[in-house]
Amino acid sequence: MENKTPMDKVLIGVINLAIKNGVTKNEIYKAFNRYDVSRKSNYNLRIKYHKLIAYNKINKEKLEANDKINAKKIKMINIYNQ
Repeated sequence: MENKTPMDKVLIGVINLAIKNGVTKNEIYKAFNRYDVSRKSNYNLRIKYHKLIAYNKINKEKLEANDKINAKKIKMINIYNQ
C-alpha cells in the first residue's frame, strides 16, 4: 500500500488502538464486512481491510496474540459448558 490517504492513516491508527485493547482479527474484519451497504461497497470495504491488515504499520504480533488468547478463552468456555 504505497499511497496512503489520510483516512488510511486514521484507520491504521484506529486498528492498532483496537489491537492494543485486545480486539481479535475476526472482530476487526466484522467492522469491514458490512451488510447495511451495497454489495459493491461491501466488496470494497473487505478489499480495504485486507490492504490495511497487510500494511507493516499494523501490530501483527499483538493481533496474533489477541487471537490466541481469544481461542483459549473460547476453549475454556466450551470445557466449562460441557
